[in-house]
Amino acid sequence: MAGNPDDYALVVGINDYPNYVNLRGAIEDAEDFAKWLFDDEDGGGVPKRAFQKVLSGPNPVRPIQEEIDDAFVAMFKHLGKKRGRRFYLYFSGHGLGQSNLGADLCMAKWAKEYRRNAALDSMDYLKMILGSGKFDEVVFFLDCCRVREIKARGLPSTLDFVRPEEIAGHGRYFTGYATEFQSSAREAATSNGSNSDALPTVRGHFTRALMNALRGGAAISSGGVPTYLLKQYLELHTPRIAAQHNHAQTPEVIDGFLADSGAVFGSFKPSLSSNVNITFKPGRTGTIVLEGPELEEIKRGSVSTAPWKLSLRRGWHSLQQLDNGATAPFRVESVEGIRDVEF
Repeated sequence: MAGNPDDYALVVGINDYPNYVNLRGAIEDAEDFAKWLFDDEDGGGVPKRAFQKVLSGPNPVRPIQEEIDDAFVAMFKHLGKKRGRRFYLYFSGHGLGQSNLGADLCMAKWAKEYRRNAALDSMDYLKMILGSGKFDEVVFFLDCCRVREIKARGLPSTLDFVRPEEIAGHGRYFTGYATEFQSSAREAATSNGSNSDALPTVRGHFTRALMNALRGGAAISSGGVPTYLLKQYLELHTPRIAAQHNHAQTPEVIDGFLADSGAVFGSFKPSLSSNVNITFKPGRTGTIVLEGPELEEIKRGSVSTAPWKLSLRRGWHSLQQLDNGATAPFRVESVEGIRDVEF
């Protein structure tokens, strides 16, 4: 795959909410999705000139709506009279829900007092993009809560079009909400790698499932992830990942593509494997269980049987020490070389 020159994307990750509750994994999630978008070999193949990334910062407090709308203006100016194939919007941060339609995406200045409307109405932005007539396909991935707050709502986009394209409003769209209406999206520490003194990596459950799917977990043999398989994967695996952290989270996925449209995400092949060398730290005792991306048991054995030299497919795996319940997830990404994992 040589990329998709007619695709565009906007990625937003917000950890910093100085007047509310900071998040820990939103920027990491946004960066990971951006990495997939840039991947010309197996990922989204979005050219960097057609991509914008907006990450939060504490000083100045950002992003605010104006910065997001400015990003859209830059994109439409770049398009000019041309039309694009697909537009991606990825958002990770706090969110609200006015109804079971859409989500309100909280900007960095959102607060329970006074700034209750400092959010973006995702449905209005979807209508704006479809109404522009500039894209055949629109894809939203929204890793945020959809809990209702009294007198709190998202604001519509400030953008509009005097003369939209003749086919305006006829694009197909796919929306992946991290959770159902009136429910929370959660994040959790996944691993601190081989350095026990390092801060653990925090990731959102929905985005973990999403990236596992896009990197081969939901791929077909010819490569790529069809929309209907992505929907199935997210609905199955987001709750499973959440349950590993004693959370309950069920996504809502709306697939507006025709079943035979041929629309796929990326070109990753399924079940690609990597050589992994698993060792155990001093003091680790008893029986260890290794589970794969489908939560299937891959290996069970005593720590005395280490090292475990295995060929594992791409995706998230988990090691568990049965006698004390300690767990450590790790992700297999590359098929080159040997990945060392210490538990």
